[in-house]
This record gives sequence, C-alpha cells and structure tokens, in this order.
Amino acid sequence: MKSERWIPLGRSGNIEDAHRMLNGRFLRSEEDIVERVIRGSWIPENGEYRFDLRTRLCSFGLVMESEHTAFRLRGLTRPMTELIDIGFVLEGEVEMTTGGKTHVFAAGSIYVIPSWNPPEVLVRTGVKHLLVRISRERLRDRGVRSVEKFARFDPDSALAPLLRVVALEYLRLPTTLGKFAQSSADRVLEDLIVGMLLETGGFRYDPADINAGIRARALSIIAAEHRDPELDPGGVAERMRMSLRQLQRVFQDEKPGLSERIGQARVRSAAEMLSAPGAADLSVNEIARRVGFGTGFRLRAALRREFNSTPSEYRRGIDTLPGDFDEPKTVIVK
Repeated sequence: MKSERWIPLGRSGNIEDAHRMLNGRFLRSEEDIVERVIRGSWIPENGEYRFDLRTRLCSFGLVMESEHTAFRLRGLTRPMTELIDIGFVLEGEVEMTTGGKTHVFAAGSIYVIPSWNPPEVLVRTGVKHLLVRISRERLRDRGVRSVEKFARFDPDSALAPLLRVVALEYLRLPTTLGKFAQSSADRVLEDLIVGMLLETGGFRYDPADINAGIRARALSIIAAEHRDPELDPGGVAERMRMSLRQLQRVFQDEKPGLSERIGQARVRSAAEMLSAPGAADLSVNEIARRVGFGTGFRLRAALRREFNSTPSEYRRGIDTLPGDFDEPKTVIVK
C-alpha cells in the first residue's frame, strides 16, 4: 500500500487564505487558538485542500456545518475549555484518535467529546460534518453530567436524528430573523441537545450528587416562576422545602448566584416581549409588571446591565444578542 505524504497547511502555499477563512468565522469566540488550528492541520502533499464552512452563533454556543477534502489535525496544545462538541458525520468517513485508541466514524455516526481533550483527526478522502457546541456550564444547569471523555452515540437513538435535522435547518434560518424567533429557535435546539444526552443514562447526574440535583431543581423553578414578583431566593427555597441557608450553600461558589439568575430570567423574558410582534403595544411598565420586575425603572436598569440597551433601542433591534451567522465560506489552498 502506498504511503501517504502530508505537509503542514501553514507551509502549503496561500496561508493568508487560511487565516481569512478561520479568523472570526470558524472559531469566532476563540480567536486565540486560530493560529494553532492552522499550524496543527496537515494536507496531502499532492492535491488541493478545500474547506466549505457555514456557522451560526447561538445563546448556548454555536452550530457549524463543514465539508473538507483530505486533511489531518494533530490536536491543539492549548485546547478550548468548558465546551462540549456533538458531532454528526453526514458524508464520508473520519478517524479520531484519543487516549491511544482510534475510532472510525462512517456516515451516520454521532460522537460527543469535551473540547479540552481534542482527538487527532484524519480524513483520507473527504467528509461532510455537522458540529453542535454547547458550554459545560449550560449542560450542568440543565441537569446533564459533565462529558469527561470521548463517547460514541447510537445513531438510532430517538432524538439524535431530530437534533441533526433541526441543527441543519437552524443554519439556514433567514438573516432577517427577529430576536423573538431567534430566542425560540435557540430554546428548541438546546432542549433537543439536553434531551439527547439525558436519553442515555451515562449523562445523567448520579443520584448521589445531591448538590447537582438541587441546582437543577432550583433553576427549573426559576425558569417556570420568575414572573412572580415575589419570587426571591427565599421563595425558591420554600418551594423546594428546604432552608434558604442550605440552598445558598449549594450556590455559594456559583456565578451568577441565585438572585442574579432570577433577574436574568426576568430580563430575558422582558427582552422576548419587547421583540415579540404581538407585544408591540405594551408599555415598558406593563412588560416590567408581567415579567416580575414591578417597575419600568428596574427593567430599564436590568436591560442596560444585561444587553447594554434601552427598551426602545431593543425594540428597534439595536442589541448584541447571540444569533450572528456567516454566509457559507469556501477556501481553497493549492
């Protein structure tokens, strides 16, 4: 069998094209590792490297669809932290090596891997790939155990095919999507990610981890009842039938804390109402009352703190909410 010869992408020719392709697009929220991604990639000595890319940022991370010709990635010396990658191989085949063991993924395969423990990747011919990235903190808040090592998923699991379809359609949402629709789409996608992981027992918290269960229950109560103006940390503790002191001890190392989380839930509900077409006639004071703030003054202060925006600016769409996207990008390095 003829041996394969590979050369570093950084020495393959037009490295400026590789920089333009990656910088601010491929890993927009992690620009500090862009250089290492380029330097860690190798391509066939005789041939052309092509990379088609489509990405969209969302409130919990990002969604990315890519198509590669043959390449190798030898891992990152300083990998990303606190992020979980869920990968779908749509076409072709990928080899991943981690912990001295090589895993082969054909079309239809699904894997989950922590981004702080990246594998070596080998694509011999070409591959089309979908990646969904979510923060470990977000998963923990939803009651999902931290993913500490590489895991292969059963492609026949109930929610995996639905997540794949929804994620691909999410990338094709229109550029004019409003904030309310964007937020709704983010929730649907996040719920499918959480549901797929919880569908397998290995990602559920161990019942012995009492604190994790308490956190998940408290956050569930906040999500459901933050519109009650009387809800505060004491009210959450009362609903959980435990002392406020015990609940505060569980959250003592958490940032944001309980009070801040209640406020964040309220301001995000207010933001959705400000951007919802059906609520265009509601005054700021009425929205504040409906989401639990009580007064327009408190809502304005929270909106400025969370989104650096006033209610009128937010209604006009002057904000910095997640949901940025890129048009498909193609880079060819000869």
